[in-house]
Amino acid sequence: MLTELDEHYDEIIHQQAAIKAEIRDRSKRLHEIIDNRQDELVIQLDQITRKKLKSLAVQIGITTFGRKGTSKGELDWPRGIAVDGSGLVYVSVYNNHHVSVFTSEGGFVTSFTEGVTKLNAPRGIAVGSNGVVYVSLNNCIEKF
Repeated sequence: MLTELDEHYDEIIHQQAAIKAEIRDRSKRLHEIIDNRQDELVIQLDQITRKKLKSLAVQIGITTFGRKGTSKGELDWPRGIAVDGSGLVYVSVYNNHHVSVFTSEGGFVTSFTEGVTKLNAPRGIAVGSNGVVYVSLNNCIEKF
């Protein structure tokens, strides 16, 4: 009788381990499904948001300008933006290591890459009331 109980106990322990493994597998699959669905929803939300922002921009007369690239007037990871008193738009471009300047309508005016030091991954940018441009770099503020 004791042997039968031991065998029955071992069988229950084995079944319990199998059930726990099945629960872990199902839980893992469920988390993968949820993660995939969340990714899909984020992409859909991003697409909807972009469409709504573009529509809103058109309604209120905002233009977009610049495009991804490395040539003059093109932007590769713009990080900062500032507007001076005359309406010129200054954009610090992280990956291109320069500042691009545009008219308020989006026409390219000029770009610059050097001051006292070479612009290396410019981040923030500001224009003072006196027209001086300040660009934050990795370890300093450059003044133009």
